[in-house]
Amino acid sequence: LRMNAVTTISPLRRFGWLLRREFWEHRTGLLIAPAVVGLISLLLTAVTMFAAIGLGRNASGNIEVDGQQVSINGLDLARLMESMGPDDQQKLGEVVNFSLLLGSYWPLLVMALVVFFYCLGALYDDRRDRSILFWKSLPVSDLATVLSKLATALVVAPLLAIAVSAVTMVGYLLLMMAAVSWLGGDAIALIWQPASITTLLATHLAWLPAYMFWSLPCVGWLMLCSAHARRVPFLWAVVPPLLGGILLSATGLVTV
Repeated sequence: LRMNAVTTISPLRRFGWLLRREFWEHRTGLLIAPAVVGLISLLLTAVTMFAAIGLGRNASGNIEVDGQQVSINGLDLARLMESMGPDDQQKLGEVVNFSLLLGSYWPLLVMALVVFFYCLGALYDDRRDRSILFWKSLPVSDLATVLSKLATALVVAPLLAIAVSAVTMVGYLLLMMAAVSWLGGDAIALIWQPASITTLLATHLAWLPAYMFWSLPCVGWLMLCSAHARRVPFLWAVVPPLLGGILLSATGLVTV
């Protein structure tokens, strides 16, 4: 009965369990590391932003808004907003969206490093700790195991990083709104309305197919080194391409 129960499990469901296994074993790198980096970036931004606000409150001088000189004595966003024209509001929206996009990059950068080292250890670690013998005893093919690791690097990891990136963008948005409110400005008109969170998130999701296409050769090479290297797969993955690039450059076969 137990064998019949095992054989009735669909291949798709087995593959889903393989993906869960990869997530459970690498949860720290796939989810926690981007989340921690996003949180640190928010904390550093909050400290820097509110320290700058304290200095801005004591600022004085003239600034140019819509071609006119406006005198300020302390940073008062309410007065500045009254003098803003349509072009200034459009530029403000671009600055807000660029700031949100820039802040959301930190989890994605960490994801790239995590995927690099994940691919290097994906098959090497199973051979080193002999856990491959346990997985070979289960009704799961080697092809399904390798494909689950490939899908984790190309799909699961970037989707988790995009989710963390979206939360980080919301955090940056709330920080900016709090700063504007503290300076006496209308946070809804100056920050919330110009911001395009959904558009930025859609942009990240639109980059996913391009990421999968361009990173597939690199991921394949790293997993190949992970499968065949007896020691230090990092050197096997980095040194041959580096030496090949140096030789091609020295011989003049490839010119930039």
